[in-house]
Amino acid sequence: MLDLPILNVAIAMVFIFFLLSILTSGIVEIVTSIFQKRGKDLRWAIDEVFNDPRNKNWTELMYEHPLIDGLKRTDDHLPSYISSDVFTKALIDVMIFEGKQIKITSNPDGNIVYTEIYPSDNVAGEITFKDNHERTFYNFKKGVQTLGSSDVKAFLNNFIYKSKDFLELKDHLEDWYNEYMDRATGWYKRDLRKWLFFFGLLIAIVLNVDTIYITGVIYRNKDLRTALNYQAQQVINSGGLKINQDTLAGDSTGTLRDSAIYFSDMKRKMDSIAFVYNEIKELNLPIGWKIDSAYFPHDTLSVKDTTVALKIKTYWQQFRGCYSGIKKNIKMNADKLGLLTFLGWIFTAIAVSLGAPFWFDTMKKFVNMRSTGNKTET
Repeated sequence: MLDLPILNVAIAMVFIFFLLSILTSGIVEIVTSIFQKRGKDLRWAIDEVFNDPRNKNWTELMYEHPLIDGLKRTDDHLPSYISSDVFTKALIDVMIFEGKQIKITSNPDGNIVYTEIYPSDNVAGEITFKDNHERTFYNFKKGVQTLGSSDVKAFLNNFIYKSKDFLELKDHLEDWYNEYMDRATGWYKRDLRKWLFFFGLLIAIVLNVDTIYITGVIYRNKDLRTALNYQAQQVINSGGLKINQDTLAGDSTGTLRDSAIYFSDMKRKMDSIAFVYNEIKELNLPIGWKIDSAYFPHDTLSVKDTTVALKIKTYWQQFRGCYSGIKKNIKMNADKLGLLTFLGWIFTAIAVSLGAPFWFDTMKKFVNMRSTGNKTET
């Protein structure tokens, strides 16, 4: 076994980055869920193609279609995923509706009657449709023809020209949508990297996760190094240790097309955060800020201080003492900060922005490298 100190330090640091990446991804997923980032980005991607200033905002009309509107959890919640089948059906219906006419008549009782007339109804007797698919294809083409000249009309005509029937049209539209969602997912992931970096930096500062300092401590502390390597080996062996394998080994950056996304519900997100917290607590990692309890007041409210005025006075003194203790602790830690600390935080943020899947794969490679060697640590 290739048991070199430098390799063991690398495995230990990769394991720490792996844990922090899970923590950061879980927090980012919670925040993006609150702000509906997936749904908004999906709506934006569709709007980039179907917002037609020369005609109508077709995106808005498609989102009002029952098939898409029914995907909303609430009226204000945008769907985070729309299948190609649902999207295509909504688009075709919207275009068919555009070619529809309303005939207004009155019945013998004098009541006004509104009758929907589709293009296929106007050619009854002139054209014989074999089935509903053929009728739908005809109505779709006529609906697109009613549009004013625009990029959207040219875009849809391209699909009409290369489709010989309705099923072929539907297949072409679904294929385009899936390919477009793959590109949109790439845009989403690149944008999400910025979120991961920001929250990674925030976590690095709040928890004082200094990569440079931690690396030095692990290199000097063989027991800590051994403990981290053991846990890394456990993760590799089990493929997930204490939480769902998809959470650990999957792509935590998400997708706009695949509904089976990791951290898909709040419970799994909280489980991932709890997992990381417990691991950090058990391993006693060299992170966090030094807290001197001597700066905080230790006097408690006396039993005889029963009047409201004395209670308020005592509580106020306790509050001022705690506030003073916090300021002194902040100053004590701030005096120890230097350029290397800030660089260590930046390195941590960059590392966690790469995501848990990257560090999981890297950890497997390093662990396998150590297993196939023949040198031992001295």
